[in-house]
Amino acid sequence: MAEMGVPLRCHLLIGPPGSGKSTLAQRMQAGLPHRCLVSTDQIRQDLYGNAAEQGSWPEIEAEVIRRIGQGVEQGQSVIYDATNTQRSWRIALLRRLAPLGADWIGWYLTTPLATCHQWNQSRERQVPAGVIDAAHAALRQCPPLPSEGFWAVYALEAEANADQVEGRLRDLERR
Repeated sequence: MAEMGVPLRCHLLIGPPGSGKSTLAQRMQAGLPHRCLVSTDQIRQDLYGNAAEQGSWPEIEAEVIRRIGQGVEQGQSVIYDATNTQRSWRIALLRRLAPLGADWIGWYLTTPLATCHQWNQSRERQVPAGVIDAAHAALRQCPPLPSEGFWAVYALEAEANADQVEGRLRDLERR
């Protein structure tokens, strides 16, 4: 739980499909005390019985907000696993979450496009190549910035992200 007067630190993962976000989320969840993982894939599975079903974004978004709010209210450090590739989406989401009083850290996976495509091919649920290309291009054009409403933004290289994240998380715990 957050100490008295110290905002809870939550984590928003940012990257194209196939960039390693879900793997990172699992590692973060294992390394953070009092954590809660909110994943749009899991929400789609829960709502529609299939993580690949795109469904209704307003319905999915409402459930994302509900689960994040529930986690924060319980003093859990939320890890939000979704692409979050559009700047306008990130800004709108962080504004909606601001009343919860948590500090949000953006974790930007800078995985090369070719690696995203390669990793996508080894996934059980593959994403169309055009979706990966568009998400990658959106992030190159508008990478995440602290001014969007983040407490901090960390860019991570795909291959080294486990060590980088563990080091950053240890640093954050000491602050």
